[in-house]
Amino acid sequence: MKKGHLTEEEAKVARTIFYRRVQTSNMKEELNMVKTNAKTVFDSGKTDLPFHIFISNENEDELWEESLVSYAKATAGEYFILDAGHYIHLDYPELIAEKSKELIE
Repeated sequence: MKKGHLTEEEAKVARTIFYRRVQTSNMKEELNMVKTNAKTVFDSGKTDLPFHIFISNENEDELWEESLVSYAKATAGEYFILDAGHYIHLDYPELIAEKSKELIE
């Protein structure tokens, strides 16, 4: 919607679908567990597995991006900062598929 690819009617439908998907009890529970889950990861120490991540450059919280990059580096993983919104897979599906295949191999 932000990129102006939808008509006003399509944007209205997209907003309705979006709000139905995110205003669920599962999504609320996930939000409530973010700090607990982050603590679990922190308490587990450094993993032996590399952490690879695709990051949107539209993060409002600088600390979020810094944390993800730092964790990827600490685990010998890779990170990709992309010029995209929150749903980066919609902006770069081919790149994400290609890099994911490379990383899995």
